[in-house]
Amino acid sequence: MNQHTEAAPLGLPVTLHGLTPAWTVHCPQCTHPLADVYQNQVQPRQGRYWLWVTEDRPDLEERLLSWDTRTPQLTTSLDWGQCPRCAGWFALIDVHLHLSEDGSPLALPLDPSSSGPPHLVRAWHEGLPSGWLATQVTTPSGPVHQHVFGPVSVETDLLIWMETTLRPLWADLLVFAERQRPWPDSDLTPRSACLIPDEDPDLEHDPSF
Repeated sequence: MNQHTEAAPLGLPVTLHGLTPAWTVHCPQCTHPLADVYQNQVQPRQGRYWLWVTEDRPDLEERLLSWDTRTPQLTTSLDWGQCPRCAGWFALIDVHLHLSEDGSPLALPLDPSSSGPPHLVRAWHEGLPSGWLATQVTTPSGPVHQHVFGPVSVETDLLIWMETTLRPLWADLLVFAERQRPWPDSDLTPRSACLIPDEDPDLEHDPSF
């Protein structure tokens, strides 16, 4: 794969939509509702944690960087969860685009007390009609855009899913990121857009629920 190929934008807009009413996230295997996403929180269904483990994935970062030389600094992780109905495991792909003005790296995680309440939105592009969850982090060096894609079944090859689903919209997402520094509503929080429980989950608990 040519790591210096710049994908031309499709010219399709990335748009942001408020979460009124809430957006329900479903299991990719059995469609069971997993969580309801509101502007200021993610509420798991039936009070159960829906994400259990976060895993750094530099191989996914390398794949994203290979698509376009204009891709800014980024960090990528996977958030793993299990459906309480079908017991199928799934993953969310969590991408932070570091849009510092001077190109310097931004340290994550940031202090959650540095901003106001969470402000989550649903991002949309014609290449991904289901949309994805997004938020913005404000830092002294510049904004960080957080995009959370999925959930994707563990039965799916993640790299192939990224190539067929994310790559077609990636150039347009980069154009959006460059033009929206920061987003119109810049008072957003650095707190995770994926897992916002009232307290830390007990990771020693059996994740099969």
